[in-house]
Amino acid sequence: MASAGVVRFLLLVCLLQGCAGDIETLENQGSSNPFIHLDISAELKSLRTLVHHQGNTLVELKTLLMKMQEENTAQAANLSALKIKLAVSEREVENLKKENTAHIADLFSLQARINAAESMTENLKKTDAALDTRLTTSETSLEHLKRENAERPKVAFSTTLPGPVGAVGPFNVQTNLVYTKVFTNVGNAYNSATGVFTAPVKGVYYFRFTALSYLNSIAMAINFHKNHEILMHVGAFNTDGHHEYVCNGITLLLEVGDVVFTSLPKNYKLMDDANKSTTFSGFLLYPM
Repeated sequence: MASAGVVRFLLLVCLLQGCAGDIETLENQGSSNPFIHLDISAELKSLRTLVHHQGNTLVELKTLLMKMQEENTAQAANLSALKIKLAVSEREVENLKKENTAHIADLFSLQARINAAESMTENLKKTDAALDTRLTTSETSLEHLKRENAERPKVAFSTTLPGPVGAVGPFNVQTNLVYTKVFTNVGNAYNSATGVFTAPVKGVYYFRFTALSYLNSIAMAINFHKNHEILMHVGAFNTDGHHEYVCNGITLLLEVGDVVFTSLPKNYKLMDDANKSTTFSGFLLYPM
């Protein structure tokens, strides 16, 4: 728009210059030719009027040009401001791009952590399911063991001689030892009247016996029997009158009805006192 106004202004200047030259030419001709003087005067008047109008137009064009220059200055200022805003916007866009890149990286990292957590959760679920299965199996086994334990025969006894009676023996024949003082007799497999233990179930049993002597020059011994077989003979000879102890133990596989007992061999003796040092005990380890 400013370029078009400048062009119009230049054309007007050229036109005015051309008109001024024509007027000067006509005046020169008029002065030399009286016949055309009247026509030249009329034409001059017309040209003056035209020049006057064109002068007014020139003033308007000058005003318009100044206004356009002011608008151009304002537009240049606006353009500069827009350039500044554009630069600021571009920086903000770059910053946002960088932030967006960082956010994307954080998002990928977070997604990876979520995936890892989900995988861990699935593994924990599987582990929990496996533990539940093991727990159920263990509980089932425990219940089975409880039932087995409840149904399992329980056999145990512990006895001693009635004491204090002092010396027991010697006898001229082998004599069964009868332990009438009963500490424990679970299952009632021990007979306190005969001193004999009878196996109520087939199984593995453990037996233990002890004996005491403290008389000088005395031979002390004790036999351990299974049915009518002597499995063990344990003895000692006291020469100084101090306490002398003997003891032993054995593990046996017994059938139902097998009997176990102890005896005092012929011509041997042992002691019994208030300390209950001569004992006979046994219990079932496990049935077969």
